[in-house]
Amino acid sequence: MKPICKSDAPVEGGVGVRFAVRRTGQLAPAFVVRHGGVVHSYLNRCAHRGTELDWQHGHFFDMEGQWLICATHGALYNPTTGAYVGGPCRSAVLVMLPVAEADGHVCLVPKDGLNLA
Repeated sequence: MKPICKSDAPVEGGVGVRFAVRRTGQLAPAFVVRHGGVVHSYLNRCAHRGTELDWQHGHFFDMEGQWLICATHGALYNPTTGAYVGGPCRSAVLVMLPVAEADGHVCLVPKDGLNLA
């Protein structure tokens, strides 16, 4: 497993950590957030428009810290599953990345051509 950041870097319902991955040879933006005490990671691409979600660097949650929100058009996603919960994209899902916590770090679990860039 490859470390992305220290475990305390993603703040519960707050600031997340941006990073990049190589996925089947392509460079892609990604992020990790903490919600419900657990880290979750996704490609940093709105499932509706393909734009990056964060409205400021590392800010992925809505004002209440409940949902992930697309800064471009307000689509809302469940931070635990990446599933659509509201806004214009209807039934879209964020691309989840496998992460785990080990030795005080959040780590990417490499699989099927997925690695840290």
